[in-house]
Amino acid sequence: MKYTPTLTVVTLIGAVSLACGGGPRDPGISKKEAGKTLLFVPYDAFSSPDDETCGDLEEADVDFPLILAEYFALAVDDEGTSIEVQWCDDDNNCGRSDPEVTLDVDGTIYSGGTVAEIPFNGWDGCDAIDVDLQWRVDDGGEVIDVEQELIISIPDDGSCPDLEAFVAESSDNGLGLDGCFIRSGFTADYAKRCTFGSNSYSCVGGGGGDDD
Repeated sequence: MKYTPTLTVVTLIGAVSLACGGGPRDPGISKKEAGKTLLFVPYDAFSSPDDETCGDLEEADVDFPLILAEYFALAVDDEGTSIEVQWCDDDNNCGRSDPEVTLDVDGTIYSGGTVAEIPFNGWDGCDAIDVDLQWRVDDGGEVIDVEQELIISIPDDGSCPDLEAFVAESSDNGLGLDGCFIRSGFTADYAKRCTFGSNSYSCVGGGGGDDD
């Protein structure tokens, strides 16, 4: 049995209408994308714990998977300077990433992070662990590359000593989870941009076309 952190999604439901767009999408946030939500289809995901800072997570049967949904979404603010990371199960079921992350726009690079406590299921007395999560999105237009850097901290309240000891004992290097650095990421293809209303939303496929 693998022990994994719990991820949740806040949903936003509405009616959807699709229209055809124009030519390919250019790198960076355009004027017509400000205030919109950009949907991308993720693939080629990877997750790589650092052997110098992490115990043998596979041997200890402890997992921190990179969980992908149908769409990876970038919700752009009205000024086009800030982005909220979201995941979407389908066209009409999107929600903020958990932990919530906001990215700053710097040309075609979007980056940001958060320090948060995330629930941890399956280990007696260890209900949550702390993470420092950093995101970087390299926007190539029709294709984006996304990287995450995750550093794990075991709480100082003494709630997870058995977990830390178990991972260390199961690892040839004698390391546990505390301070473990995990690099993960994926590639994603651009799909559409969406405009959300109070009770409905509409999406335009492709990079061109008129503002929606």
